[in-house]
Amino acid sequence: MRIQVSGIVKLRPQNTDQALRESGTTVFFDDESMRAAVVANFESMEERNTFDSAFANVVVQRLDGAGRWANLHTFMINFNTLTPIHDGRVPAQPTRTVPAETLPELEITPRDNELELPQEPGSRPQPKIGPTLRKPAKTVPGRLFEAPALKLPAGSRAIRARAVRADGTAVESQPVAVDVRRAPAVLTLLAMGGTCTDPDANTNYTNLGEAGITRSVAACEAKSIPATFLGDLTPMASVNCNDPCNAGCVNFLAHLAQRLMDRNVGTRFEGINNPGTRICERENNTEGVRNRIIFGKWRNTEEEPVCGTEIKFNTIIDDFVREGGKSLILVGQSQGGAKLAGMIRDHWRWGTDLTLELIVLWDATSFDVPNGFDTGHFGVVSMGVRKLGNKPRKVLNFCQYSNPVPFQNGAPLDPSEAHNDFEEHDLDGCFSHNGIARSQFVHHRTADVVEEALQAARDRARR
Repeated sequence: MRIQVSGIVKLRPQNTDQALRESGTTVFFDDESMRAAVVANFESMEERNTFDSAFANVVVQRLDGAGRWANLHTFMINFNTLTPIHDGRVPAQPTRTVPAETLPELEITPRDNELELPQEPGSRPQPKIGPTLRKPAKTVPGRLFEAPALKLPAGSRAIRARAVRADGTAVESQPVAVDVRRAPAVLTLLAMGGTCTDPDANTNYTNLGEAGITRSVAACEAKSIPATFLGDLTPMASVNCNDPCNAGCVNFLAHLAQRLMDRNVGTRFEGINNPGTRICERENNTEGVRNRIIFGKWRNTEEEPVCGTEIKFNTIIDDFVREGGKSLILVGQSQGGAKLAGMIRDHWRWGTDLTLELIVLWDATSFDVPNGFDTGHFGVVSMGVRKLGNKPRKVLNFCQYSNPVPFQNGAPLDPSEAHNDFEEHDLDGCFSHNGIARSQFVHHRTADVVEEALQAARDRARR
């Protein structure tokens, strides 16, 4: 009997299957799952039919970094084949052995196809001389064992199958080489805008119009925004509640975080309370890819000199890099986007130790001087972010610039920024400043691009 092992890895976050390589090594992460299959092949039907009684168990094993094999999954355990252990309650019965001399001699009768036809009347058939004619060989079906999805610890170097007989001897498959690595750590920071006059940013609006959340269906259709993305994203209670540590309300950035968690592209979702004195846990997801998501505000940055807080995004990044993290994703709305832009453009202090995989701007704007961008609307100017520098690997920008208030206007990025992997959506006239933050289209596209950035970072780590 021979056994073979194979496996299929579910790569994440793309959720595609990749078969383990028969030659060479397959690289995957400890937050990705593998489905193993074992096939037992037999020489005869007799061997196949006695398999269950002859073997105690069939397992898949992994080889760790120290060269030790450990069981990953047990397919079968045949208790009938295990040596019984006497428990002292029932006397053990001795095995009766029959002496060989008492066994009768057996006459082995030749098979029909080994007999000659009688040559004379009344004579007995005589055995043939020479080779016998054989019947065509029959294919003996194998036995298939399939394991559920398994996660292998980092450092695993190979897998194999092992079938153990009742006497302790075993049949083992050829090992298949794997390289299971610790999933690369990613930190995602979500920064909400606001003003120092109301640092909590909680409101008491009774409808979306009062909150400045407007959209034009006609303008959106002209900009190819699908109608399915024009519905209300959050109820009024969530529009008015903007406390990152209030798990009872889901404002627009908490809604984005929840969407990422639901897509399994995050493992932890946390908020920074409004005073900026503590981090609160909102959700854990053991099935997500390794990505810590933190929701805070524009004031949780060192770039905010007036309304700064004790807990700062910059310090969180410091700790992340010190612990070996290498990939950062930033999403900033309004003033939050402006503060993140200043951090990466003017105050980047992590050199090449940290890769900014993606920055997403939701109508990023500041209280700085107007940037000179011609909005095309008479008397309307913009304080929107126009430059980011060369740190981001990818940029996603959503903007509008029709608001008569300059610091409620975003802007298209300067054409010199197009050297980055760059995507921009001019939503002027389609969504208002606050409407962009609560747009289903903006949220859906942001979640897609975050997922793409995670995949790109993880694919580099595989190589």
